[in-house]
Amino acid sequence: MAECSDSPPIAEASQDASQDGCVVSELEPNRLYAVLTYGGDLAAWNWAFYVPNPSVTPIGASGTMFHVINSSSEWTLEVTTKDIVSSPLAVAIVLLGDVGFLGNYEDIVGQDSLLPMFKAVAVPASGSAIHPAEFSSRTWFLDAICVLHDCGVVTCDDVWLLEREIRRFAFTAMDKYMQNRGWTAYKRISFAFRHLDTTPSSVPSLLSENLRFSSIDRFFMTGFGCSYSSSGFLGAAQQG
Repeated sequence: MAECSDSPPIAEASQDASQDGCVVSELEPNRLYAVLTYGGDLAAWNWAFYVPNPSVTPIGASGTMFHVINSSSEWTLEVTTKDIVSSPLAVAIVLLGDVGFLGNYEDIVGQDSLLPMFKAVAVPASGSAIHPAEFSSRTWFLDAICVLHDCGVVTCDDVWLLEREIRRFAFTAMDKYMQNRGWTAYKRISFAFRHLDTTPSSVPSLLSENLRFSSIDRFFMTGFGCSYSSSGFLGAAQQG
């Protein structure tokens, strides 16, 4: 599997990502991915998070997808089991980080780990007349990155730069996708986003005593410290 160079210059980000050694042929277990699926236009994608189920091969043939959908003019969080590697709509799959420290697959996607974090990202109220530019799967995704950052699951230096890097990967992947050659997976984003080092010595002091305690506890302990909110809908944790 290809290795990626650390922190390539920003000028290189617009080049073919394969030149940076970031294109990979398969997904890995215990990882959190960004998945961009075709939205009907060359520059329109639906943004989602994905955790593959390691018990199903090939990795990515089954897993849990977290994203927001707009049904009957109402935005809701959807959590679904998805075969992403066989999906005809998958364009770009980007590795965000190793989440194995949260436990096994059921722990990672369950009620005490990622799920309550994603539920904490507010969506427009039912019937709200929100312009698509103000809220979308993309803006929800970026707000969710802030929650994951504040919970210590990932660390993101600059969410705007992260968005730009993911979009560049997707634009590159569209060439292959439009030739009916499927999705492209990428190992890492250049320097906007760094994987969380989950060795005990490197975890923030708040978390270092016990890496495996409930991540929802960690969520309420750390709160929201991210200054970014793409849509103004980043809010307090929802119940349930």
